[in-house]
Amino acid sequence: MEVNSPQQLLEKIQSQIGQNVLKKVPFENEDYHLQVKQKADDMGVKYEASEIGVDNLIQGYWDDIEMLDAKEVKIIKEKIAIGNAKIDSVRARLVKDGNFYVIIFDFGLYIYLNKNLKLLYASQQPEDVIYCNRLEKDQFSKSIFREYRDELCQIYKGARRVMGAMILLKPEVTLVGFQLYFIELFILCHELGHFFNGDLEDKNQTIPLSDNSDSQVLRDEYSQKKEFDADIKGFHLVLRILIKKNESGKSFIHPQLILNTLIINFNILAELAPKESSTHPYPLNRLLHIIDVYYGQDAADFILKTYEEPDFMNKNAKKFMEISNRLNKLFDKNTPVNNTLQK
Repeated sequence: MEVNSPQQLLEKIQSQIGQNVLKKVPFENEDYHLQVKQKADDMGVKYEASEIGVDNLIQGYWDDIEMLDAKEVKIIKEKIAIGNAKIDSVRARLVKDGNFYVIIFDFGLYIYLNKNLKLLYASQQPEDVIYCNRLEKDQFSKSIFREYRDELCQIYKGARRVMGAMILLKPEVTLVGFQLYFIELFILCHELGHFFNGDLEDKNQTIPLSDNSDSQVLRDEYSQKKEFDADIKGFHLVLRILIKKNESGKSFIHPQLILNTLIINFNILAELAPKESSTHPYPLNRLLHIIDVYYGQDAADFILKTYEEPDFMNKNAKKFMEISNRLNKLFDKNTPVNNTLQK
């Protein structure tokens, strides 16, 4: 089948990978949806409008892409389609076929991140949980939500299915929303990093997506260094998008939150893949590489020590705050550093 557009390639990839996940969650919970409706009503939002599907989230990525330079936006729109494969696995990838590309997100990635980040927050601030489908409110505790988060990870590693406790947070809890947005944006930009780095251009370094497929993905033995490079390019794109959104007034992203969320992202990856694989470097090494490039070698050394010594972060909170604030200057439109990053 000849591919004549990115959208046509997306449809082809979706049919090859599969569409076997229902629009509804594996087990419906009526009480959960009643609670979601009540939360939406409290926020003054129509319940139907609050049920944003994965396809709607992906459509929203184009608003972020518009924050890049006009030439980059033109190239992306001409060459790339973005879509989801309705399967339960937790991954994203760049696929090439002829002159076109697809960034494909597996359905399970969104569900897993959503559940994981909410449970992570609940394990630290259980008083901000307004509903859990397994417990009464007087049973909420840090330890139980920590157990539910561990269970989520273990079920996925064992069964490759995203299943776990359903919880809702108070409407005023905005941190989880930012974390989810940032991590999803980083994943998108990481795949765009592969595209701009030309990682699929050499046919000697690619393999078919599946049997009897003309679509190509990166061959395992060439992945390791390219993943590091895609992280650096991707993080660069993330910063440019966030800076532009701040300048345009479309949103305000405090740069101080970026480092902590970046750490959470790679911690989640490390929980699912605690060692180096044939395709991806060890998540901690990827994290430290980004920190080294954008925050400094001393920052990377500091973060490494937090993994070696459990109390190191608490004992050196001021230092972590100083490191976290190092990107603030990039968001100041009056500094030349910002102009350099935009190019």
